[in-house]
Order: sequence, then structure tokens, then C-alpha cells
Amino acid sequence: MRQILHTLGLETLVMDIGVVRASTIRSDLSREKVCSAGGIEFKTLFGFRRRDLVMEAMGKGAAVLARRLYDKNRIHGVLAVGGNQGTSIATTAMKALPLGVPKVMVSTVASGNTRPYIGNTDTAMMFSIADILGGPNTVTQTVLANAAGAIAGMCLTHKPMNSALGRPIVAVTAFGNLEPAVSRIGKQLNRSGYEAVTFHSSGAGGSAMEQLVEDRIISGVIDMVPHEILGELHPEDFYAPVRPGRLGPIVRAHIPLVFVPGGLDYYVFGSAETIPPKFRKRKIHYHNPNNTNVRASARELREVGKVIAERLSPGADRIQVLIPQKGWTEFSKKGGPLYDPKGDAAFVSALRQYASPRLSIREVDLHVNDPSFADLCVESLHRIFQSSRKA
Repeated sequence: MRQILHTLGLETLVMDIGVVRASTIRSDLSREKVCSAGGIEFKTLFGFRRRDLVMEAMGKGAAVLARRLYDKNRIHGVLAVGGNQGTSIATTAMKALPLGVPKVMVSTVASGNTRPYIGNTDTAMMFSIADILGGPNTVTQTVLANAAGAIAGMCLTHKPMNSALGRPIVAVTAFGNLEPAVSRIGKQLNRSGYEAVTFHSSGAGGSAMEQLVEDRIISGVIDMVPHEILGELHPEDFYAPVRPGRLGPIVRAHIPLVFVPGGLDYYVFGSAETIPPKFRKRKIHYHNPNNTNVRASARELREVGKVIAERLSPGADRIQVLIPQKGWTEFSKKGGPLYDPKGDAAFVSALRQYASPRLSIREVDLHVNDPSFADLCVESLHRIFQSSRKA
């Protein structure tokens, strides 16, 4: 791979993240240096009784070095090859880099559950097909050559993630059944001098959005679908967030936020057979063969309301909470399969009970997909932007 990259005019820095045996390939950053960057001397690793702690130490060191090299403008992308252990170490390093930086991981475990490795990053994983042990062979040399070409193409065509034409970027979270509202909000934002970027609230989507807030790419948020908070409190939900503490990065960044409880009223599971037994007697919406939605109870929504109140209150001066009283999703409006006004009321009651008096909570006689509600969301965000500029 290094030879291919050099042929394409790219320079390389090789980092050895092996533990059991030293690499036979000349490395620029030795495994001893990687381990030391994580705060542990390499020779002490062999005294660890648990292998996972060894991998954790090497991953930490690799992440420190990768970020240090990136900040010094010495690397512009990362390509890694590994089995289960190597994938764990290498993707830990990739997570330390900003979104948008090219990342390619060739792995023997790329066809399985990759969430623990990728998280909410934009890492591209390639299945190695055959094992990498013993060096390249007829099968893997083709895969490795393709991987080298992939990272080269990413680096040569890389476009920095900057705000288009200097317009403030506003994140809008979404579910498919809120498409009318989200589409209208996006159009209204773009007409008003902002750039709207939509994130699907599938667990990784909300976490990625909040990482971009931390990276100061995003300047404001209309959180139409903070569903991942329900998933965070009840991890059996298929859309549990990658990172805990949803809403925290937005509040700490002190940027304008319009909060709407879209999608907080139901759990997301796969096929009907994946619904946990304790939920099977509740109201259910069969969305498609691989997506089933189960109504959250009033008790659970009170719990969610309390958590949200506590997380939003520290940033109350730049937050507007809007509650559409005629339903938070297409499925929960009157006559819908998940209609339950008492459950919605329990959430609002807890939100008001535990929120700071400074937090503005407004209930409106609209459905979340009504055009007037979308307009209200944009108007509210714009007002917060204007107020913050005057402050």
C-alpha cells in the first residue's frame, strides 16, 4: 500500500500498533512510541492480565499521536489494516480526528457489527475478504490495493468542511415521518441566510451532529427529533446514541437551540419479533418489515421530561422549547396508531416541573408537520440568533 501511495505522489508515515510481535515493515512511529504516548511504557504491557487493557492502552496512544500529527498538519488521512484487535486500536485513533478527515479501515471484522469501531465517525470500512495473517496473497493484495486507491482518492479530492459562503450552519434532526416539517424548515432556513444540514436521529446521526457542534462547524440547532434521549435511557431501543449525554454538547457550546419532542413518544425496534416481551402489549405501529414502533408509557415520558429539563436548563437563555399539542409524529396524531395525549401530557408536566424558570416552554395548538409549526421553529431560532448577536 505504501508503494502505491508513493507512486500516486503521496507521502506516508507508518505507525506500528502491534503488540505481540514487532512489524517486519519499517515504521516511522514504533509501537513503543505509540504506547508511551498513551502514558504507559511498552514493556509493562506484558504484565497486564487482561488483553483488553493492553488494546485500550495502545488505542489511547495511537489516538494521541494521530491527533498530534493532524494538528501539526503532518497527516491528511489515515489508512489502517487489522484483525479484531488491530481494528479496535486503529479506529480508536480515527475517532480522535475531526469529521471530514479521510479514514479507511481494512478489517477482517468489517462485515459484522461495526458500531463499536466506527461510532459516529465517517470511517470507511472495507472487508479484507481473506485474513491478513502471513502477508498479502492473491486475494488480499487486490483488497489492499483498492484501499490504497480509496484513501489516495479521498486525500487528493478532499474538501475542507467549512461553512458555505460564510453562512451559519444550522443542524436539523429528523425522522422520515417528520419529512414535511423538516423539508419546510430546511427551505425556510436557506431562504433566511442559513445553511440547513439534516441529521437522521438514528443514534449515530445525533452524536455526529453534536460532534460537529463541538468542532464549531454548526452554529445553531433545530432539534426536531431528539429521539436518542429515549434510547439513551432505554438502550433496548435500536436508535440508542453512540455517545451518552445527548443535548450536553449543544448547551455547553452556548449556541441557539429550538427543541421539539418529535419522536420521543415511541421506541424503535426492528421486525416485530425483536420487540422485547415487556413492550408487546402496548400500542404498536408496524412501519415496515424491519422497523416497528412501540408507544412509550406516561411513566417513561415523565422520566424523559425530567432528564431533558435538567440538561436544557443550564443554557436556558439561548433555548426555545416548542410543544406541538396535536402530535409529535405522524403516527401519534389523533386517530393514529400511537395516539396517547395522556402520555404527552406526562412529559410536558415533568418538563415544566424540573426546568429552570428561565427556560422558555411554549405549547402550540398545532401538529408537528403543520406548515405553521415549521415556520414557528425557524422564526424562533432566528430570534435567538438576533438576540445573541446583540448580547
